[in-house]
Amino acid sequence: QNLGLPEDVVTERVKEALELVGLSYEKLGKRSPFDLSGGQKRRVAIAGVIAMKPKVLILDEPTAGLDPKAHKDILRLIRAVHREEKNTIILVSHNMGDIAALSEKVLVMHKGRMIMEGTPRQVFSQAEKLASIGLHLPPALQFTEILKQRGIELPGMPLTIEEAEREIAAWIGKK
Repeated sequence: QNLGLPEDVVTERVKEALELVGLSYEKLGKRSPFDLSGGQKRRVAIAGVIAMKPKVLILDEPTAGLDPKAHKDILRLIRAVHREEKNTIILVSHNMGDIAALSEKVLVMHKGRMIMEGTPRQVFSQAEKLASIGLHLPPALQFTEILKQRGIELPGMPLTIEEAEREIAAWIGKK
């Protein structure tokens, strides 16, 4: 409506956006936002933005405070939105696991300045520099670093749990 679109176009965009975020217009269309769960509220908020068809979507800590299932659902949603809308998504987060799993390019900010830029592998290969500003490696990489300290050397640099799982399975298969 804020874009001056006809009512039928607005309704269609809202239905499409809600479907994209895994919600039903028929079930939620008339409900008050106050009656929704935390995860549903975030999905509705994201759907509201998606309905406007932005070329760039900026998400600031979209998973903060969510339970593990809702967290995982929001990450799946972000991937789906990017895949469907083919837009640019800027994800602001202190959760390095989310950054590793979702990003093609990482910019690290410290005290208002960009201090690192690169692919997730390039950025997360600089563990000491990240630690110096209070950022941690993604959990999968932290775990494989512990394995390395215990004499188990994996060949790659797994950034996600799925990558770590594959590398550990391959290492076990070689034993």
